[in-house]
Amino acid sequence: MAPAQAETRRLCDRRVTFDVVPPVGLPANLSALSGIWKGTVTMAGGSEMCLTIVVKEVFPDGRVHLLMTWNLSMGGRDDINNYVGMGEALHWPNKVENGEIRIDSRTQYNGTHYYYVMAVPTESNLDVMQGRWMTDTHPQPVILHRERK
Repeated sequence: MAPAQAETRRLCDRRVTFDVVPPVGLPANLSALSGIWKGTVTMAGGSEMCLTIVVKEVFPDGRVHLLMTWNLSMGGRDDINNYVGMGEALHWPNKVENGEIRIDSRTQYNGTHYYYVMAVPTESNLDVMQGRWMTDTHPQPVILHRERK
């Protein structure tokens, strides 16, 4: 495998630079996580939020290093909640446990605690990762697709 090489891309309208370390000697379920995952969170009322998760590195014990970008104004909906919500988390350490990744900053935004719970891809569908964008009371569905070059 070739070493990771930095690349700069526009993901959910955020310009980010990252590298993806090729997985070597990992179980198939962990190895399948490596790479770029793009998709949407479907909000109540039908609006969508662009979401990209780049799994930059996967370790044998289930730890992962993630880069995330998001954009609430996807599809011209810059009026949602009267603000444009774009952001990035360039290096978010995390861990796969019980077949899921819980991506949680453990902080609140405008008084609400948001987090993601994503199931790792299955052998029957290695190119789709599904889960939920959560508040403490309202889960919103998330579907991400592996980006292939």
